[in-house]
Amino acid sequence: MKNNKVVEATIKSIMPSARDIRIPEICGSQKSVCITDSDLGKYVHKFNHRKLALKNALVAGMLNSVGVPVPRVGVYEYHGNWVELYPFVHGKTLYECVGDGMPEESIRNVYGQLAEMFARMDKVNFSLIDGYKYSHVGQVTLSTVTDVNNAFMGNIYAGAVWMLNRGRAENRGLYHCGMTPKNVVMADNGRVAALVDMDEVAIADKNYAFSMMAAKYQQFGFNISDLMDVYENISGHELNRRRVKMMCDITNVGKRVMWAVSQHKNSKSH
Repeated sequence: MKNNKVVEATIKSIMPSARDIRIPEICGSQKSVCITDSDLGKYVHKFNHRKLALKNALVAGMLNSVGVPVPRVGVYEYHGNWVELYPFVHGKTLYECVGDGMPEESIRNVYGQLAEMFARMDKVNFSLIDGYKYSHVGQVTLSTVTDVNNAFMGNIYAGAVWMLNRGRAENRGLYHCGMTPKNVVMADNGRVAALVDMDEVAIADKNYAFSMMAAKYQQFGFNISDLMDVYENISGHELNRRRVKMMCDITNVGKRVMWAVSQHKNSKSH
């Protein structure tokens, strides 16, 4: 995150009535998001790279067009600082709900909803952004991991993601590759209110993108074959189950490594 004076000046230039500028309690590893109150309501301000922010605004509209609930993103610039702006989605994240003791059956139900949304993503015409910078998941991984860790780690993980996304052309699509509990906002009625973090929406191999969602389902101790059944029954399309299971295992190992590296980096900075 940029220094406080720059953050405040940038946000005030976009929304003059903004007040109580704060980092959310549940924040991503980049810590680039602020929440503010204003005369217009509660808003999210996400500082980002210019082309990544512009991509995010575009893909948010594309997902909305097929009925996937994501915030409508506006993009603004102030003195070279690029910010995504969208209304705050009220509700708890799935991460918080699980921490509060959400029953296993309710968690399964949420993932059933996510599998249904994933099936809707199959319908997006991704050719509209193919070739655009940050349109492919490998490019997003390179940017994100480099920002959080360093360029060396970024290149390693981006290379691995490119390899995992090799496959048949008909399996490519525009998917949210970060449908994790921290990016799923729940309504009080148990329905998914929104998916957030448009950085993670990119052109990807269907099996890879599905495994990014299923990996956490596996961590909860559930059988990912059940989740694949839900998706295939809704969409009428088959997944490469062997690839999905293999990539879930790789993802969960990779996340443990990244967590360890991040903890080591934080300990050295204190």
